[in-house]
Amino acid sequence: MINFAEIADIAFNNILGTSGVVIDGVVYSIDEHGNNTPTDTPEQTIKDEMDRVRAEVQYKSERALAYPDIHEQLDQLWHAMDTDESKRLEPFYTTLKAVKDAYPKDGSNNTVLEIVDPLPEPEVVDSMADESE
Repeated sequence: MINFAEIADIAFNNILGTSGVVIDGVVYSIDEHGNNTPTDTPEQTIKDEMDRVRAEVQYKSERALAYPDIHEQLDQLWHAMDTDESKRLEPFYTTLKAVKDAYPKDGSNNTVLEIVDPLPEPEVVDSMADESE
């Protein structure tokens, strides 16, 4: 979760285009050297932007947490494709199907997964070979 300082920094950057600080009700921008310059921006404008940023961050966080984990999402996708051929995405489906067939959950098939597109064997170069050969 995002903390107060991060929310404030985002709010200042959104309003001032740079970092900032409020001192005794006056909004200051902070330059690259750390110098404070007073602005005409009302403190309430910064507070309102912080509230907006906090609500946005909270919404995004809650939304992200509401999704099932990626494993569960992929499992649901797999079962939808396995049940209905019209929902199959290739090569996603055939790649997963090959693994599932080679390694079933019950462990009944101890076959080795065949690599469909093997990488070429690396060329071995003898750097010590005599160049006159």
